[in-house]
Amino acid sequence: MDKDKKESALSVLMKYAGGHKYCTYLSWIFSGLSSVASLMTFVFLFRIIREVIEAAPDFGNAVHVAENGWFAVLAAVISML
Repeated sequence: MDKDKKESALSVLMKYAGGHKYCTYLSWIFSGLSSVASLMTFVFLFRIIREVIEAAPDFGNAVHVAENGWFAVLAAVISML
């Protein structure tokens, strides 16, 4: 009774990659960086909302809204690249 050993998904993927295995690893790194940048967009939006809520009666005290907004835009652009 011979049991066939199933190949792992990673080894099958590396067979498809052929001589371009480094491109596969680079794509994993860039995908991770894109995910982190995408999450940072929401972190900056949260910081904007929190600052506005904390300065509710006097909105002049919310001084970092524009700065966090530009960081949110920058993080969104980086995640798209």
